[in-house]
Amino acid sequence: METEGRGSADGVTAVRYLGPTSTGYCRPQIFECDDGLSYVVKFLSNPQGLRILPNEWWAYRLGSSLGLPIVKSEKVYLPEELIDLPQFAEFQLQAGPHYGSRYLVEHTLCTTMEKVARCVNLDLVPLMIAFDYWINNNDRYASNRNLLIEKGEVWQLRMIDHGSCFCGAGWTVKTLNANAERVQPYWGELYQRLVSFVDEKQMFEEAIARLEALPDCQIADAIQSDVPEEWAVTPEEKEALVHFLLTRKPFVRAAIHSVIPLMKGGQG
Repeated sequence: METEGRGSADGVTAVRYLGPTSTGYCRPQIFECDDGLSYVVKFLSNPQGLRILPNEWWAYRLGSSLGLPIVKSEKVYLPEELIDLPQFAEFQLQAGPHYGSRYLVEHTLCTTMEKVARCVNLDLVPLMIAFDYWINNNDRYASNRNLLIEKGEVWQLRMIDHGSCFCGAGWTVKTLNANAERVQPYWGELYQRLVSFVDEKQMFEEAIARLEALPDCQIADAIQSDVPEEWAVTPEEKEALVHFLLTRKPFVRAAIHSVIPLMKGGQG
């Protein structure tokens, strides 16, 4: 099981560099932090763009509000003595708050039905999919890399990598407003594999109801939460994102219902 560690509203501080991850377009790196845990850190200067940091943070806050198994996240402060390491010369790092998600030492990808079947939290699969539709995260349904299995005393699904949600790594107020009512009913191999283990109709109805019941004020609080000024989000952009999420929420039901016929049909 994942240990939460100390952490705080102000984040954690990196104390030791552990090395790069094996995958990831934005080239995340692993650090040990002062809460005794290790984090996969995405830099302010990552190749994908600055916007992925607040995207990840907000997805974590929203997913946690729904009780989803999204990997613990923190604002990870990198001190001067670490950013000056020769390994980071190409990144042009600055000291300050970067984004980190808890590094799961014992994990595997959701690559086979046998692995998925061992997980104890498969009842959350419909809510995971509804969540992806809601935040416009089309980066998981066909990718094994964005859903891990944590291999602890029991095996559990864990959600990671939400940097491309909302309207991507370069979203603007204009793109949010233009796509607020567009909930695309995408489907794919990973979703198909996961729903084999659930009663799709009943559990999707429960998931949709749970999403719809999430209070608007709680959504607004998640987005208006403390985001470091280095992440460069304006009040106008926060307001637009709240509007985007509140507008999309009622449209998730129809999108989910449109793919239910595919769920037991073996189509990817």
